[in-house]
Amino acid sequence: MYKRQVEDIAYESQSFDLAPGDSLLCVTDGVTERRSGRRMFDDGDGLARALAACAGLSADGIAERIRRAVHAFAEQPPDDDLALLVLQVVPPEHGAQAPATGGGGESTGDG
Repeated sequence: MYKRQVEDIAYESQSFDLAPGDSLLCVTDGVTERRSGRRMFDDGDGLARALAACAGLSADGIAERIRRAVHAFAEQPPDDDLALLVLQVVPPEHGAQAPATGGGGESTGDG
């Protein structure tokens, strides 16, 4: 386990295993903090609900569905950068080892 202290904020890393069929979604704060008036996209577990609706999709499909949900959340275009990374463990075919695949990515704004 790796732990680092930066500017009086402690960061801790953890590790876990992904099984075939599992997906891991990584996003920047431009996704979770997307605003519509006073509401943010992740208020009330909005991101978790959007991700739950992606069951069975490919990594590219998950990234695209989340991207669309974030854009549709407010009438105005995003004013912060959006970055999505989806890692998905593909079940091996005929006993072969299959590498995890990454899909989807978007970067908008000036960072």
